[in-house]
Amino acid sequence: KELIQKMKELGVDTDTAISRFMGNEVLYISFIPKLLRSMDFSGLKQYLQERDEERFYEAIHGLKGTSGSLGANRIFEASEKVLRELRENGLVHLPKIQQMILEMEAESRPLYQLLEIHTSNR
Repeated sequence: KELIQKMKELGVDTDTAISRFMGNEVLYISFIPKLLRSMDFSGLKQYLQERDEERFYEAIHGLKGTSGSLGANRIFEASEKVLRELRENGLVHLPKIQQMILEMEAESRPLYQLLEIHTSNR
């Protein structure tokens, strides 16, 4: 309950997300490590640096899906914008995509830190 409340305070729509999990909070919480892994921006940045469009696409698409399922809507929306840019232009505007990733990372840092503390205490 405490984790869910703290996530709400950070703007996560836990109510809607938990309803996707048939109201099962325990099941919802069991997916949190997946969100934490998806929020590994070092991997995203490495794929961009290597210009590995396929792996970057897979990683950002995974982040979009996981964040959307778990109610982290700001991350979901930001990753959706990155995907739209990638689909329309590939890596042609690489600096723009890199900036979008940096902004997403900065915005998601408080949630990442909360989830990291939670998973390390389990």
